[in-house]
Amino acid sequence: MPNSSISSQWHQPGFYGPVTATLDWCEANYQFSYYIAEMANSFSNLFTISLAVCGALAAASQSLPTRYVAGYTGIALVGIGSFAFHATLLFEAQLADELPMIYVGSMSLWFLFDDRPGYRHSWWHIFTGAGTYYMFSGIQYL
Repeated sequence: MPNSSISSQWHQPGFYGPVTATLDWCEANYQFSYYIAEMANSFSNLFTISLAVCGALAAASQSLPTRYVAGYTGIALVGIGSFAFHATLLFEAQLADELPMIYVGSMSLWFLFDDRPGYRHSWWHIFTGAGTYYMFSGIQYL
């Protein structure tokens, strides 16, 4: 028997249709808006996006290597994907949330060990290794 203490209006699908994501967090769905499934989880990502944009602008204005702007841009994409996921609770948006986390996390590890100015690595090694990793990490979602 469903929990009778929770209003039946919270179980109604929102603007984007029924929930298709494999995860549904502890926040009540569509409690405050018909258009946003998880209000707090969605809007908390605006802070991440803002910091990433500020970081990218600061890195560009200080003429830092492009990898810093790319890193901040990746963090902004994680925030945008997470906002989309928590706002819609659709499986496609869940992929837009989780996959950039994997990609940006591995890119950040590479930046950690890349201490030379500019890019002086053999690009085909990087693309082959990263492409293989991304392919196998992305296939698990199919």
